Amino acid sequence: MWKHLFDGFRLIHGIRLVLAAAASFRFWARIRFWFPGYIHVLAVIGLAVSVWALSAMPTDAPANKEGPVVRLLIALALPAIIYLFFIVYGGPRATFYSSFRNTAPCPLLDDVNSPNASPQFAEPVCPACGRDLT
Repeated sequence: MWKHLFDGFRLIHGIRLVLAAAASFRFWARIRFWFPGYIHVLAVIGLAVSVWALSAMPTDAPANKEGPVVRLLIALALPAIIYLFFIVYGGPRATFYSSFRNTAPCPLLDDVNSPNASPQFAEPVCPACGRDLT
């Protein structure tokens, strides 16, 4: 009985994770697939660690017997995991709102705070006036 209960929890967690990833991907596409610089730095560090681990791997290891394509995919796995966790756990949304909070005012409002700011609208509706920005 307990096994089935925990399997149900795992299923619910998986469904919630997929829904969160879909919502995060939708937002990420709306901001034109922008990543902050520190995520790229973390991915490069992850790539360096992967390459170092592959170079330290013994010659009789199964990954060395498969060929260079498998070694390349193993090296790219850690940066891919870093990007995946950033996207799935809401990193683009949090970074966008902390970086571009006051980048450009609503073009439909009369008070313009910064005339040479480029618009960075992630939501289809202005939070200040409620008008459609699309």
